[in-house]
Amino acid sequence: MAKAYGAKTALVDASQGPSSSLTYAQMPSRVNTIASAITKSVPSVTKGSIVGVCLQPGVEWICSLLAILRLGAIYVPLDPRTGFGRLSVIVQDCKPSAILVSDSTEQDSTQLESGGNRINISQITTSDSTTVPNEARPDSVAAILYTSGSTGVPKGIVMKHETFRNNIEIM
Repeated sequence: MAKAYGAKTALVDASQGPSSSLTYAQMPSRVNTIASAITKSVPSVTKGSIVGVCLQPGVEWICSLLAILRLGAIYVPLDPRTGFGRLSVIVQDCKPSAILVSDSTEQDSTQLESGGNRINISQITTSDSTTVPNEARPDSVAAILYTSGSTGVPKGIVMKHETFRNNIEIM
């Protein structure tokens, strides 16, 4: 897609205005930059490691998700709109090796008692990156998505890359 549509807009964060967007050519660079920063900040994050994402929905959230998948790590959404009580239960259950935050979520994320490291992606610049190989495989785990917890404690649903892809394609 980056080669075919390089100059065309791939992502726009409507809440941040038109200046917060990436082209198809820029997006892989940002994804690689975030993936590189994760491995430099927390060398223990490798294939199969769990990484939480405590970000507002937007361009950086999408790039962070793709960076985690690129590493072969497992994505766990920690949507701050959900409430930090529920997110604390999720973090205690999955025990992420790292949690990605931004300037806008870093302070609130301290409510999540986790042994994992916090990485503020707002502070990551493109010059910090090295090329990260794509470790994603169709039969490996891509994400753990938690149920609403309406009948009690939220439960993690494990999704492999092939299943995760199918769900996204359907949407």
